[in-house]
Amino acid sequence: AGTGAALSGSAARKAAFETETPAGMGMLPVFLVLLLLLGLFVTGSWVEPVLLAFTVGIALLLNRGLALFLGRLSFVTRGAVPLLVLSVAGGCGAALLYRTATYREEGMEGAEAMKEGWRRLAGGLSVSILCTAACALVFASMEYGLGPELGRAMALACCVCLGSVLCLLPCLVFVCDGLIRRTGHRLFAPGRGILAKGIIKLRVVLLLLAAVAFPVLFLAQRSNVFYYGEGEIYDGTENRLGRDTAAIREA
Repeated sequence: AGTGAALSGSAARKAAFETETPAGMGMLPVFLVLLLLLGLFVTGSWVEPVLLAFTVGIALLLNRGLALFLGRLSFVTRGAVPLLVLSVAGGCGAALLYRTATYREEGMEGAEAMKEGWRRLAGGLSVSILCTAACALVFASMEYGLGPELGRAMALACCVCLGSVLCLLPCLVFVCDGLIRRTGHRLFAPGRGILAKGIIKLRVVLLLLAAVAFPVLFLAQRSNVFYYGEGEIYDGTENRLGRDTAAIREA
């Protein structure tokens, strides 16, 4: 519409929702930068964060390509699934690299450290990611149209993350082992022993904080307000469509 025109109605709301939801994908570069910073904190080399970001990028591309076999996808799925891939692959990959870095700090060679870290974490990471996939498949039992399509896409994304973290990332570490050694630095994150000792010392305090926070948060969750559909989103004046709707009502 032109500068002097105003739009409203269900068609205008649907068009605005479809346009603004994928626009949130513009935050992906910001999340990738945060992922690089996380990688610097939990790894012992300046190269490993790049390998982590590369693994996540490949997972995003693989998921986007494999989604072709799911048929038509909604704009909600297009905006939500990449964030799931980024969080699952990034978090699990960082955990694997951190465990590898701790073994390297203990004197193991790079390849042996990755093998030991993979052996220790593969089972736990697999269970965690597959549980996430199982929860995603619950959407398939929902009666409204978005459920099955979103659930299948999220389950596929979890499987892609599992393969990327447990297969691609270790291979990259093996190939770049020499470069990792040449660009090594002191591990910024606290070691496993230090972290465990700190948690044990604070166990009583943490338990008391949890006991105090539980009733407060339980009562607070009753005050949550949920929006169903896009109607509530575009009834205010925070966006163009909301201002247009208000102008039409006043005219």
